[in-house]
Amino acid sequence: MKHPRLWLLGSSVAGVAGAWRLRFIQDDAFISFCYARSLVEGTGLTWFGTHVEGYSNFLWVSWIALGLHLGASPIAWAHLGGLAAYLTTILCLWRLSYLIFREHLPGLVAVILFITNYTTVSYATGGLETMLQTALLCAAAGQLYAIRGETTSRSMRAAVLSVILGTAVLTRMDSALPGVILGLITWKYLHQRRSSPRAYLALAVPFVVLVGCWLAWKMHYYGWLLPHSFYVKIDGQFNPNGLVYLGRFLHWYLIWPFLLIGGLVVLLRRDVPRFDLGPLLLLLLSWGLYLVYVGGDFMEFRFLLPVAPFLFILLGYLFCYCPLSLPPRFRTVAMVCPVLVLVAASVHHARTFRGMTEDLALDSIPTLATFYGVYPDRDWTKLGVALHNQMGGSDVIIATHATGAIPYYSGLSTVDMWGLNDPGILVHGRRMPRSFRRPGHRIHTTVSYLREREVNLVIGHPSMAQHGMLNDPQAGYLWRGVVENMVFMNEEDIGEAIVVSMPIDDEYGLVMWYLTPHPRIEQFIRSGAWESTRVTGMIPQEQK
Repeated sequence: MKHPRLWLLGSSVAGVAGAWRLRFIQDDAFISFCYARSLVEGTGLTWFGTHVEGYSNFLWVSWIALGLHLGASPIAWAHLGGLAAYLTTILCLWRLSYLIFREHLPGLVAVILFITNYTTVSYATGGLETMLQTALLCAAAGQLYAIRGETTSRSMRAAVLSVILGTAVLTRMDSALPGVILGLITWKYLHQRRSSPRAYLALAVPFVVLVGCWLAWKMHYYGWLLPHSFYVKIDGQFNPNGLVYLGRFLHWYLIWPFLLIGGLVVLLRRDVPRFDLGPLLLLLLSWGLYLVYVGGDFMEFRFLLPVAPFLFILLGYLFCYCPLSLPPRFRTVAMVCPVLVLVAASVHHARTFRGMTEDLALDSIPTLATFYGVYPDRDWTKLGVALHNQMGGSDVIIATHATGAIPYYSGLSTVDMWGLNDPGILVHGRRMPRSFRRPGHRIHTTVSYLREREVNLVIGHPSMAQHGMLNDPQAGYLWRGVVENMVFMNEEDIGEAIVVSMPIDDEYGLVMWYLTPHPRIEQFIRSGAWESTRVTGMIPQEQK
């Protein structure tokens, strides 16, 4: 291939431009922002003073904290970090492919597939650690193949690999799975060439020091080795959604036919060149089993990003080498057509998947970007800022499912109704039935726990109402439904509930359940600034 650097430059520019055009932020990113702000403000990595590891991305939270310390907007700073990691991934993908094939064409195919895949290019932003984890694992795989290609072991390469893997685990703890695999394969390479003890130490010591010190700090600070979210999300029951999750990705992007046909060609034809793809296949298989175990994720294929570069390298291999036995005039067509098909499938997916799946198990990126239509203009400040302007500086406690932007911009102490940031719900919450397949949401607060925590305002999933609607005597059934939805699958008698509407703008107000009395809220209701109504007749879920 002529001018490989120009191809790489053009692909990188196109990829970053596409990622910038599709940039977005999601509510879960603001959870990381809350922890980062607490760290900067001196209350440590806590959830409004509570020592709980409700985040699962230590290094990313530290990155956001650095931006806040420097005075940067957390959204802009997250975009900067994500785009930098995205560009790094492209470069590492190119290098990894060359180390495997010793030519640039398969790498170009892999990069094109990577930058045109709607999921990968979208998660260059989003506000979470996804692309940073992807970049680190891709860089680690490249370092592994660099070590494999050397005739003599170099301790420095082993040490760099060890640092990268340790950093990946600090970015997201499930990086330990591919990290262990890459470490063991590297140990095998070192053993085969009878490396010195120094090389083994270089491979082990940086990782052990980085991860060991971090785990020791976690045990001291939180009392747990794993993030609190793990204990809340994984309930020990098999969730078939993991298999559906993988199947949807492979089917919607039309990847499985090419894997099937290409795999058969490689197995049946001896003239297809063989390369050492074993480590990448092992990483893909193990990560797939991990996703099946955890039940996938509700954010559009986000959990597949860390191994996406390896998948696209595998496709690059199939597209470039399986057609070699064809006549020269058909060879290029047989390579280009599959790439065009996958690009077209990506465009089709981006245009057609705009909401949620019927089983409510997977949310599209446009849905995440507007938080299910709550922020159609993508102004994430309006609800939290309105709460801050009217309740800020008080000891009002809110409870919500939307534990990102609302807590961040309001600054109010918040009970996470799904329990990810609240250790009490792990003990006192209600486990979801097996029929509820949505991943990551396996436990929910109870009404008793909200009363015990003396929550003043229950928001649940944010609901808006036009001014004057609460005073409509015909709308009582509507507000009963709102309260029942706030306490998802409730089994307790609620009795009478007071529903209030806090003005957001000239037309709409935020509907909340006024649970525990508070002087400031009483003042707003008495003055008429907040609308209110009383509702009865709510039926526990078990009686329906």
